[in-house]
Amino acid sequence: YITLRQCLTHTTGIENDQTHLGRMLTKKKFQTLEDNVNYLASREIHNNPGKEFSYGEIGMNIAARVCEIIGKKPYERLMQERITRPLRMRGTSFFNERGDAPDPSDGGTSTANDYLNFLQMMLNKGKFMGKQILSEKAVAEMEKIQYATLPVVYAPPFASQWHYGIGAWIAEADAAGQGQVIICPSLAGTWAILDRCHGYAAILFVKSQLNDPRADIMKAFREAIDARMGACH
Repeated sequence: YITLRQCLTHTTGIENDQTHLGRMLTKKKFQTLEDNVNYLASREIHNNPGKEFSYGEIGMNIAARVCEIIGKKPYERLMQERITRPLRMRGTSFFNERGDAPDPSDGGTSTANDYLNFLQMMLNKGKFMGKQILSEKAVAEMEKIQYATLPVVYAPPFASQWHYGIGAWIAEADAAGQGQVIICPSLAGTWAILDRCHGYAAILFVKSQLNDPRADIMKAFREAIDARMGACH
């Protein structure tokens, strides 16, 4: 059996497309998230769940479909009610203008201000403008290294030295595995960083995905912060 935790940590064991182009071509066939997940259920099992890490979209979309079934509402509406509306993220959506299925893993659109609202909530341990959006326990679990000792079948080159939490990469952690620097890169050109040691969150944008310099830019950005505020210990 595949658990939700395994879905959210890319450890389902289901064979994954390891190229962005391959995933994009596949998505065009589906009109609903249910159709998408039914297709994923028909794919080959590469390994038993929880035995290896393979970064991709499969687990995230399965988890989103489970939310639809339990919540008895479409994923887009659940996101509005639970996340984007309470965080005043008015420019954020998972709606697909082509009429294709929503894509929870790689299909969200947002704005810098919206994304910063989300990061502010995470930095404040789940609280935004006095209201608890996510529990402190949930935020802590998202930022904790998961399955650190599993073999890695696939991870993006820029993340080869990082571990994975739930929905984001852990670039630095304390002795207990709790993330101190959490990074969330996007293939679309957005990199978000949350630094608990220095107490800040930031977003970086780049124009092109070709010959992508984002990892170097993020490294230079963090080094500049460390130079001013001191290294995180």
